Amino acid sequence: MTQVLDTFIPFIAIWALAYLAYPVSYPLTLMLTVPAGGLLVRMTVIQHDCMHGSFLPTSRANRVVGHLSSVFNLVPFLVWRRQHATHHGVANNLERRTYNPWTNCRTAAEYAAMPPLRRAAYRLKCLTSAPMGQIEGFADWRISGSS
Repeated sequence: MTQVLDTFIPFIAIWALAYLAYPVSYPLTLMLTVPAGGLLVRMTVIQHDCMHGSFLPTSRANRVVGHLSSVFNLVPFLVWRRQHATHHGVANNLERRTYNPWTNCRTAAEYAAMPPLRRAAYRLKCLTSAPMGQIEGFADWRISGSS
């Protein structure tokens, strides 16, 4: 529980300080976003562990802290928990795969059938992992509407 307190309290304090500093000094406000961003990443990690039920001793405590985290990082806890459970259940399993932009594994035949630009984006995703994978996967979904 101390990790929750030493993450959420400083984040809220820095956030409030940045809000108060904005009319006074824009550079100071920007400087405060660096530690706030680090604490926000830490909140997302806490939310992820709560989603797996491994952060706190009880299921209820994990749900409460997970939902609280989602207020700050704008990732709905229950939606992410459901999608992430699906990801763990079918990630890169070609027999059971569903659309998943984060691990959108392709067969050699599917790769060969891709247009050149999509093939380049897929290769870039494989090289850069998550960030480009999300962009390529989302673009793939928006363009084709399927996996």
